[in-house]
Amino acid sequence: MNSIDFIFIGPSKTASTWIYKALSEHPGCSLPKSKDIYFFDKYFERGFEWYAAHFDECDNDKVIGEFSHDYILSNEALDRISQNFKNIKIILCIRNPFERTESGVRFLQRNGYGFSELSELISKHNELVEGSLYAKNLKRVYSRFNNDQVLILNYEELKSDPKKFLLRITNFLTVKDFNPSVLHKKVNEAKLARSVKISYLVKRTALFARHIGLARLVGMLKMNDFVNRLLYKDDGKKFSLSNDDKELLAKYFNDDIRELSEITGENYYDWLY
Repeated sequence: MNSIDFIFIGPSKTASTWIYKALSEHPGCSLPKSKDIYFFDKYFERGFEWYAAHFDECDNDKVIGEFSHDYILSNEALDRISQNFKNIKIILCIRNPFERTESGVRFLQRNGYGFSELSELISKHNELVEGSLYAKNLKRVYSRFNNDQVLILNYEELKSDPKKFLLRITNFLTVKDFNPSVLHKKVNEAKLARSVKISYLVKRTALFARHIGLARLVGMLKMNDFVNRLLYKDDGKKFSLSNDDKELLAKYFNDDIRELSEITGENYYDWLY
């Protein structure tokens, strides 16, 4: 297959959908229909022919990229990427780890589960914590890729200055600056399930469909505004971390936040709890 130019490696709940939608509109970029292919971690045994098929409709004269937000958590996935694409550009995004975990729980609940105590949830859904250990994850990335191959985005910048956030991406990919339709919009915002049972069934069906090779269909449905309005609603009480929850998470996050500040030379101490 022709080489791809970049991969957004994660973690989840850090604007991957916004970036995907924005770059999908860029005249100099060409993205597969399915977001979250998960080839390098979940489906590597299916081979590069299977992987390449996801990019059949992409224009090889444009910048081609992939979005799979769990790669950042997998040593195997990062090894496979670095071994097969030596000059690949890596994009990742960081977000206040407490806010990210809160958003992760809301996502679980939107899909019909995740209503247990936080201590049980982080034990069962390891990514709620692991995805927010940015120092740990960055060391994993930097051990395989050169610094100039890696772009670290900050979710806070997207909220405060989406134009500047996007400009960092386009400069990194060496494509022209532009204004996508989603520039000042929220996408994939935390919502509530209209029916917990139906949302759970839809999620399980989507996982099965992806497993049997229907990732493109799943991706198109996930991005469809009508489908999302049909399944989810904005009104209602959304999950929020309690003080006890934050104290529990601080035991995981605080040391990593300090180390992140040391690694990047940026000040993230206001994230401490």
